[in-house]
Amino acid sequence: MESVVKDPFQHLPEVPDLRGQITIDEFRPVHSGPYSCIYRGMYEKDGKTLVVAVKILNKIRGQALEPMLKKLKHERRTWGALNHPNILLLYGFVDDEDFFQAGALISPEMATKR
Repeated sequence: MESVVKDPFQHLPEVPDLRGQITIDEFRPVHSGPYSCIYRGMYEKDGKTLVVAVKILNKIRGQALEPMLKKLKHERRTWGALNHPNILLLYGFVDDEDFFQAGALISPEMATKR
């Protein structure tokens, strides 16, 4: 009997939900592309304030929200499982529809040239 895997990413670890711990400085992206925008934010962790990058997927006209949510879940589970010095740590995600329509991924902010 064949088993059907409903969630192909179920073997990957979940990453923390940081709802209520993230604020965005201003809603002007530091970087943007066709699929996502990166905002500068603050993460309240253990009494300290960390500067973070907040990656929010762009809603593409005509695209349903459900495929975006599935893609974001896949990315966060995959990224959260990676451990390499050349890959940024994923602190967690925010899955709050009032704050981010499709959710956001939270990582350390990288120094950028402006």
